Amino acid sequence: MGRPHIESIQAQLMPWITTDKSHVRPGVEIRTFSEDDETGASSSMIRYPAGWSQSDPAVVLAQEEIFVLDGEIEIAGETYRLHDYANLPVGYPRDSIKSEKGAVVLTFFSETPKVVAASDHTDGYDEAVLIKKIDTVAMRWERSELQEGGEENPMAYYDGGLKFLRQDPHTKEQTFLFAASPQTHPPEWKALQETHAVVEESFVVMGEMIGPREVRSAGAYFWRPPHILHGPFGSLTGVTSFIRTVGGSLVDIWNEPKMGFAFKPEPRPQLPPEMEPYSTAHWNRQTNY
Repeated sequence: MGRPHIESIQAQLMPWITTDKSHVRPGVEIRTFSEDDETGASSSMIRYPAGWSQSDPAVVLAQEEIFVLDGEIEIAGETYRLHDYANLPVGYPRDSIKSEKGAVVLTFFSETPKVVAASDHTDGYDEAVLIKKIDTVAMRWERSELQEGGEENPMAYYDGGLKFLRQDPHTKEQTFLFAASPQTHPPEWKALQETHAVVEESFVVMGEMIGPREVRSAGAYFWRPPHILHGPFGSLTGVTSFIRTVGGSLVDIWNEPKMGFAFKPEPRPQLPPEMEPYSTAHWNRQTNY
């Protein structure tokens, strides 16, 4: 089965589950957003308590992709702070992991993570996919080919940009930050739906994104399988989202007919029953008025 269509859940509504000694990071708290029932690949938010540490020289037999939402964590001597990013390949050595101040980290494993002693692992790791650390705050926002093409491209109305973090040299899968400015919305004649031939996965880091199904505020997460119609989108506040693809790079395929757009859409979540309590439809946005 793999992973079901999840669109969308609100992280703040989910309970924190404390991991036991069988987990790759025992003693942390975790919110699992989605998990593949065949491979064990997973997307989650991990909360490391202040003073947590793991000091046995070991490697993890899964690719681990991280993005720091809060606090600070040190992995193999490298310190990761707010909005730092890394992609650590299968077999990458971790002599120690610790968080003196505590941290909250988006974490993506490519399969069920298994820990083995560094002395027992002789296969090394794929240096081509290693991204040891990116300070995303220091990066400049750039427009990409997704936004080029002038008035004929519906993405051109987004006055924002991208920060590309990763493109896998083998699979072409991508990870990037996407930003849209406040009061962004599609003109009626550009309000098209789109699809992609790959999985698109997203977590709203700041602000909010508004689409025909829902309002996704900071903390909202979705896993969207290939070929699912979605959009158009806008934002009153502006938004920054962390986005990943699975199965290749992201290419927009535009579909007729045009859709209407509203800043207050009627919620229409697409969720497995066990995820319904965490739906964005239950999340009350704050207002100053």
